[in-house]
Amino acid sequence: MKWFEGDTASAVQTAKAKQTVFLVYITGDDEMSKSMDATWSDETVSKACEDNGWVSLQLKANSEACAQFSAIYPVVCVPCVFFIGSNGMPIEITPGSQEPQQLISIFNKVARV
Repeated sequence: MKWFEGDTASAVQTAKAKQTVFLVYITGDDEMSKSMDATWSDETVSKACEDNGWVSLQLKANSEACAQFSAIYPVVCVPCVFFIGSNGMPIEITPGSQEPQQLISIFNKVARV
């Protein structure tokens, strides 16, 4: 998976400039996060995400960046994925770990919004 390499503010600016979905993946050190990390490593997931042209950012649950993100979009479980529209409103919030095909189905649903 190709994650955005800049900070959260830069990722937001990039997503707004591209008028695309801002995807934020919150991960931790628990087993469920490790399982979800493996899903993100799946080639079909990575390709599907890149094909949509979304700006994708990964944040560690215990990081300052995650705390700042959570001040705006409350993070109630780890792992979770936020799909945020160019208007700043969440399109979808997916808690827990997903299998690759489940996550791709969610991608398809978000892409239709």
